[in-house]
Amino acid sequence: MRLALRWVLASLIAAGCGAALMWDRPGSTEADFRRDDGECRRQADVEKLVPTLRRLPRGAATDSIELRPRTEFDFDVYRDCLERRGYRQVPAPPR
Repeated sequence: MRLALRWVLASLIAAGCGAALMWDRPGSTEADFRRDDGECRRQADVEKLVPTLRRLPRGAATDSIELRPRTEFDFDVYRDCLERRGYRQVPAPPR
């Protein structure tokens, strides 16, 4: 059911900040939310170049700093993506 997947999200949010919220869009189905959630999650996985210290063996001239890619989840991108698709965060119904 459409609320089942949203309960997982609401539970995770509740564990982190206290108030249980869920994403809802009038008329959407669980399949709609799964599709939109997946697409928005892919958009929110942002690859960033992060400075990383590279230690050289003893006796080498100096250590160096390299830029290495790292994927981070951008919650603002995720939220904005779902909101553009018509979803809003609403209080989760009590269990």
